[in-house]
Amino acid sequence: MELGITLSINKRVESQHNTFILKWNPAISSYTMQRLDNDMSEWADNWWDNDFDWSVYEWQKAHKGDRFFMVRVGEGNTGVFAAGRFTSDPYKSEDWSGKGREVYYMQMEFEAVFHPERSEIISTKELERELPHLDWQKGHSGQMLDKEDATKLELMWRDFVGCNKSMLLPRAVKNENYDSRSDIDKAIEYLREKGLAASAKKAGRIAAEGVVADYITECGKVGAVVEVNCETDFVAKTDNFMNFANSVAKHVALANPADIDALNTQKFVDDETKTIEDLISEATVAIGEKISVRRFARYETTGLVSSYIHMGGKVGVLVEVATEAGDNEAVKELAHDICLQIAAAKPEAVRREEVNSENLEKEREIYRVKALESGKPEKIVDKIVEGQIEKYYKEVCLLEQVFVKDGDKTIKGVIAETAKAVGSPIDVVRYARFERGEGIEKRKDNLAEEIAKMAQ
Repeated sequence: MELGITLSINKRVESQHNTFILKWNPAISSYTMQRLDNDMSEWADNWWDNDFDWSVYEWQKAHKGDRFFMVRVGEGNTGVFAAGRFTSDPYKSEDWSGKGREVYYMQMEFEAVFHPERSEIISTKELERELPHLDWQKGHSGQMLDKEDATKLELMWRDFVGCNKSMLLPRAVKNENYDSRSDIDKAIEYLREKGLAASAKKAGRIAAEGVVADYITECGKVGAVVEVNCETDFVAKTDNFMNFANSVAKHVALANPADIDALNTQKFVDDETKTIEDLISEATVAIGEKISVRRFARYETTGLVSSYIHMGGKVGVLVEVATEAGDNEAVKELAHDICLQIAAAKPEAVRREEVNSENLEKEREIYRVKALESGKPEKIVDKIVEGQIEKYYKEVCLLEQVFVKDGDKTIKGVIAETAKAVGSPIDVVRYARFERGEGIEKRKDNLAEEIAKMAQ
């Protein structure tokens, strides 16, 4: 049995509705751990058939298409282990406890399920650290999250599933004559041509250690985001390393280095007796691992600079906003929401004219191959391709993306609403999105081999 099961993912996943937390305690629930074992065995061989339901406490706020996250509570490995969408509106039925009362249930469809006893999940400890004001153990099942909390949890889930991509490719590639292991880029392209874009997006993700840190000046006109790397995840989570990364971010914002080489030779803004290179050397000795500053972005503007750090430094975003109302709280909130959007939706450009031309042509070719292989007449293929390109723009252009906190709005629309409310034009000038370890091959150690060598 697979530890993680990916089930059917339809287009509803892309739109944001309300988000609910469903709680499950297998020790007291009629749905036992054994039933989960049996279901996951079945799901490994067959696609989900939409006959699963759960009680929802705040059913008045719930509708078909809304998002849910399943949380194991009680004893054992607790935390978020599954997510999906409701496939029905609420309906009244007898309570599962058999006590004679009636409650409201909703049919549901899973996006992905991880076995909480046999695989990693998003732990309760991690949930409490990122969303400390929520009770992840007690309370009713089926409580609705506000938009801010829903967005943060969605980011955590996407990051978690992406880091456990091994469950995606084996299921997706059905062509036995295609050796995806030999060329990951070709495998991704093959998946996308076959219409498995969701799997393709996750297939190329690589993890490495370190953090992304940020610094915004008090005036909000200057900001920086930096990626600082180390060798192990353990070190990345220590206070010493985090303090060092934050110090570098502050220095970049205030000292404005031209590049990494210039940064290393600059005198540290908080101690001019030392250079940044000196600080890196000291940190390496103190922490006991190789430390390096990989990259940074710095923006200075007459408008507003905003930043967002996700999950303790896994993702960092820096945004420059052109506005004369940078001190307005509504504009500051908008800038923050745009940061969340970029972190979650990973746009490739702010607007259409900034999309990489090579990437655009590659997309055209993928859509063309897919259309021809599906048997579409060649005379209408070009129209089909252009239609797909329009959808592509809406996926990769920030201004055209669906707003993650309100699926009925686009980012362009949200900006226009805020600009009208404050009486001043607002525009996104540029952004930087750093994901820890992008493109870095993570070292893989074989503990058994190391022990064997030591024993020789």
